Amino acid sequence: MKVVLFPGDYLDAVLSELQKLPVCLYEHTSENIVDISPYGIDKWNGLSKLGVEAGKLRTSGS
Repeated sequence: MKVVLFPGDYLDAVLSELQKLPVCLYEHTSENIVDISPYGIDKWNGLSKLGVEAGKLRTSGS
């Protein structure tokens, strides 16, 4: 599961508190959002669970 926060003017305070937790934080400064997800859970992990292998990704035209 991933959570997306829109902290607005409270970004620094929110990040300060979230950094105390055992989670991965991804700050998207251009969008002014923060993604929060458990360690070890990311896009590649999800694709791997679906059977996608590195170097073997096909495009829809292949």
